[in-house]
Amino acid sequence: MTKLWQKESLLNQVVESYMTGADTILDLKLAIYDCKGSIAHAAMLQKIGIISAEEFEKLEGVLKEIIVQAEAGRFTISFHEEDVHTAV
Repeated sequence: MTKLWQKESLLNQVVESYMTGADTILDLKLAIYDCKGSIAHAAMLQKIGIISAEEFEKLEGVLKEIIVQAEAGRFTISFHEEDVHTAV
């Protein structure tokens, strides 16, 4: 599976496993805060006219749903997503 940040060369699975280790488990603890930060960032983008109010509302709704899932223990981060930012 191609990673969001992957270049044209293939990733060495052993090195990737070593580098990411338990990161996905640790990143689950950051999911709520990552979403709250993303909501604030989206609000700023809406305020300065980069995104519309409608786009902000959609983003905010999805991010709040992820927060609800994370609080309930239903949000997951797969090894292929690599971290909370990609999963969100």
